[in-house]
Amino acid sequence: PAADDLPPAADVPPADVPLTIEPFDPSPRGPFPPGFLWGSATAPYQIEGGLERTDWGQWERMPGRVLNGDRASDGPQSYTQFEADLDALVATHQNAYRLGFDWSRLFPTRAQWDRCAAARTRPLAEFMTECRAAADPAGVAYYHRVLDAMAARRLVPMVTLYHFVLPDYLHDLSMPYDTQGFVRDGIVDDFAAWSRFAGAEYGRQVDWWITLNEPLVIAAGGYLQGVFPPGAPLNFDRVRRLVSNMIRAHARGYDALHEADTFAVAGNADAGVGGTGGRPALVSIATHNRVFRADRPGNEADEAGARAASYVNND
Repeated sequence: PAADDLPPAADVPPADVPLTIEPFDPSPRGPFPPGFLWGSATAPYQIEGGLERTDWGQWERMPGRVLNGDRASDGPQSYTQFEADLDALVATHQNAYRLGFDWSRLFPTRAQWDRCAAARTRPLAEFMTECRAAADPAGVAYYHRVLDAMAARRLVPMVTLYHFVLPDYLHDLSMPYDTQGFVRDGIVDDFAAWSRFAGAEYGRQVDWWITLNEPLVIAAGGYLQGVFPPGAPLNFDRVRRLVSNMIRAHARGYDALHEADTFAVAGNADAGVGGTGGRPALVSIATHNRVFRADRPGNEADEAGARAASYVNND
């Protein structure tokens, strides 16, 4: 069905607010070209507060895992302060903002998510009826409010669907590693359903999407170094499985977003591409790239190590 056939959203945004992407002059080098997006990025868990029903929420409560026992919920409290954050973007001459949607805020419990996920093979309108009935209304409305506030400030949104954090019912650190997170069976189907929901619910406000933030950081932090959940160092077999699932999750999320998000936001930075008035969904990943150099230039082993590290991390 066409997206127009979907049931109404829980908190319908106002009519499209035209966005004017103005070139501005951030330095003596002169202005960026028209349509150039210059902004900042955050993750929900880093800034929102109140996201304890997650793997990182569990991780913080485990003694010795986080320096000084610090908690993300003691941070900037963007959940209530987001308008001040957006004003700061405007004040510093930014015109874009990459934010994330937190899965656990929209579907706090396994029962809520299971109701949505069970409908993933049904037509889009039926799927959204089930998912909207299952989702937390306050969570759904919150991200609509943030996106509305961005539009009012002429800030272009780019939305990340996975920025290091999963609901604790999908990544429970008390359970065996092989049954949890991005190594678990079923995570690809779950991520595709999550992407489909986000695309249909927020597609009238968002054109730019990131499926996964820095997937190789998850592999290295969680399963090689052991400093991210689940804290399983040097698990090379699990790294292979995790990376394979993340590749497939990105591909399925890409397809789901293109199916569900059929609205091009009026006046967005992509509006003039191809003379089509814009594309409704531009989907990619965020990569984490670093330069690796041999500790001892000319040493064969060090040179080989640098090439291997660069290949794994960047290619």
